[in-house]
Amino acid sequence: MQRASLGTVSSLTGFTITVGERTFTCSDGRHTSERNKPDNASGRVGATDLAERGADWAGPAHVTIDHHDVMHGRIVEARPKGENLSLSVRSATMLSDSLLPPMVVQQIDTREVVYLAAREAGFKPEDIDIDGLADAAKFEPLWVLAPLRGLNIRESVQVGVVELVTGDAGREMLLRFSPRLEAQFVNPLDDVEAFARVAVPAKYMSEAEREGLDLIDDAAAWLTTRLRYSWSHAPDGRLEPFERAAALTVVERLSGVAVFQVEGGGRRWWRETTAPQPKREVELRSSSRWLTPAMPTQVDLGDRQALLALQRAITARDPVQRVAALWEAIEFFLGDRSPEPEFTDEEIAAAVERATEGMTEAKSNRVGNVLRQWLNSWSPQARLEKALTDESIPFTDEDKQRVRNLRKARNRALHGAQSTPGQDEIDQVIGLMSRAMAGRWSRSTQT
Repeated sequence: MQRASLGTVSSLTGFTITVGERTFTCSDGRHTSERNKPDNASGRVGATDLAERGADWAGPAHVTIDHHDVMHGRIVEARPKGENLSLSVRSATMLSDSLLPPMVVQQIDTREVVYLAAREAGFKPEDIDIDGLADAAKFEPLWVLAPLRGLNIRESVQVGVVELVTGDAGREMLLRFSPRLEAQFVNPLDDVEAFARVAVPAKYMSEAEREGLDLIDDAAAWLTTRLRYSWSHAPDGRLEPFERAAALTVVERLSGVAVFQVEGGGRRWWRETTAPQPKREVELRSSSRWLTPAMPTQVDLGDRQALLALQRAITARDPVQRVAALWEAIEFFLGDRSPEPEFTDEEIAAAVERATEGMTEAKSNRVGNVLRQWLNSWSPQARLEKALTDESIPFTDEDKQRVRNLRKARNRALHGAQSTPGQDEIDQVIGLMSRAMAGRWSRSTQT
């Protein structure tokens, strides 16, 4: 097996690049490996390899030489060159695609910060292996403290497991940092009237932070919802006062979170929670491919809502929120499109008659209503596949499986179960909907 040595670039044979479910044998294969830098690989794919079936470049990729894996990563560029297509692959893109916000760390093993960076980049705990990390941290209760907007706290208040404390009490807790936090972190907190804190038992500070912020966000969401209560009577039947100013108030978490030991002066950090975005710009000219197909002068109402939901699915950070927005986009894209009915009215009536024979009137009506409603109804999955087929949108068996997986993840979350949809699957189904919208608008410009 030929393999590039550290710090060199080699041209290789027996070279393949696999993207998702597609594997391409490449000419001019090259693999670069340098110490402390991402691996890079490139190769040329013949146009005939893509003639019968396309590929989704957003999926995970890996490179093999003579059937041996040499790197895993992502396609960073696919560019037509004559009759061929040039592919470029880079490893560790999940880390380079995201940035950590400014933070202060004190008495923390640096491996915990590396673990945080990996988690923020989207890696699952089971996919992270940092030598010595398990021995560098211990399981203990950790405070998670965050500033709030929309509340004026005069005394400690308990909301679920979260304790709301005064602005002065929150700022006093931050005095545990030694040396003191810099002005860029504490000055924005001078006028804060409320902090939320919750003690979370955890081994790693990043896991305590995630769980703690989720609990704080739950409390803020509940308070905001409760403030919207406008009915004349409370749930217990008493007359309920109403103040419009209170009803318009939004309780939300401000940027910034502190994590530190409940007891003692050990490890601690403060970091901003508004993640900076890498500067990315696309040069847009009148001849740009991004303007093809042309956007309709009047966008269908369903398509508009689908686009807005896709935007939320792309920009949200929480995977469950991303899936919820993505399924909203799918529903708006589908509208009332469904496959043709399989059962005629006469067949349904005959089925109802046979199924309800001997039942009481109440049971008969219930069974009849169910059969009439559902015999010709189709699942969102079937409706989507039908719409994509009718509109000649390319999709694969793997696309269908990803849609099914996200539907299950959405339903689990909807019914109160733990749900951890994969960010990769979300991104690839968003890519599917991108080509669905582009395909729909392309046909609309041709008619």
